[in-house]
Amino acid sequence: MKNKKQIISGIAAIVFAVVFAMIPPFEGLTQHSMVFMGVLISTLFLTVTGAFADWLIFLTSLVVLVLTGVTDVTSGFSMFSSGTVWNLIMIFALSASISKSGILKRLSYKVLSLFPPNYSGAVFSILTAGVALSPLLPSTTMKVNIMMSATNELCEVL
Repeated sequence: MKNKKQIISGIAAIVFAVVFAMIPPFEGLTQHSMVFMGVLISTLFLTVTGAFADWLIFLTSLVVLVLTGVTDVTSGFSMFSSGTVWNLIMIFALSASISKSGILKRLSYKVLSLFPPNYSGAVFSILTAGVALSPLLPSTTMKVNIMMSATNELCEVL
């Protein structure tokens, strides 16, 4: 079923992109802007249908924009040249590995055992965990991501 959805969505996205690329430009637009609109509509369509992974859709869209001459490689992939993007990727990878390892579930059980098993106890346990993590993690994004995972584990435990 997933393969059929992927094939149909992929064909429809290609048709959208080609149709918009072939339409004569509207007043005030260039042919490159029409190609961009076609790729944008195809990207949105594939994202909404969920036929492929988001990262695959967006990278393919960037490659298509470069191959069609809408943008050059330097401009199209410039967002990957800053350290911020790679920092976020590593933060998400670290958070996912901590969640998958089961350490958050064990920590959630330990923190819950220190507080009463009710709503206010859960709130104070999250507050305590946040205060304990603050000096250990320099990145606010990392703190939020790890605390979000820990809170999900805590809610599952309750």
